[in-house]
Amino acid sequence: MATTKTPHTFSIHIKLDLPKKQASRLIDSLLENTKKTVASDGDLLISGSGEFCLKYKKTKVGGKPKTGEDSILDSERAETSKGPSVLRKKVVKKKRKKKKEKRFESVKLGHMQQAPWSKITHLKLKRGISPDTGVGHRILDHISPHADSTGIAELIAIQPGFPARLQKNLSPLENMRRDLRHMANERDSGYSSQDKGLIELGWLV
Repeated sequence: MATTKTPHTFSIHIKLDLPKKQASRLIDSLLENTKKTVASDGDLLISGSGEFCLKYKKTKVGGKPKTGEDSILDSERAETSKGPSVLRKKVVKKKRKKKKEKRFESVKLGHMQQAPWSKITHLKLKRGISPDTGVGHRILDHISPHADSTGIAELIAIQPGFPARLQKNLSPLENMRRDLRHMANERDSGYSSQDKGLIELGWLV
């Protein structure tokens, strides 16, 4: 919405305690000096208020919409202005790029099926499900601090100190994978059936 000189005149009248006529003449004088300076010198820089300058447009060929004939547009001068950076920051709000949310894609496991560990990078805790065994509770207590608000945790972060059910013929990493695979299996049968379906194994896409 465009404004007139009236509110600015009233503002000067209040702040500087000047008569309204004198405040109006002050604004007129400022605008007149600005126009004369730009017209004669071409550039006017007011610190903290912006820059006024003249640009010269070259002669170019245009067209008449009604007849379709070509016409030559003469060169001309055009006044341009640039506001200060402080003003641009207040007026122009930068568009913030929305962060693309990473989606968790889980892998479905069959009964005692080997998970494709070359692809699996994360796990996701299922809410509202609690384990029945002590080891299951210890595993969830170990994973939970590494999970974000959506329950997703990176496998690399949870490897150290993972409370797995140890088997002597398996490495610590293989023991961890075996327990996570059992806890991700939703079928209620087989080894440690009480703790099944507590997590999902997968990756972020």
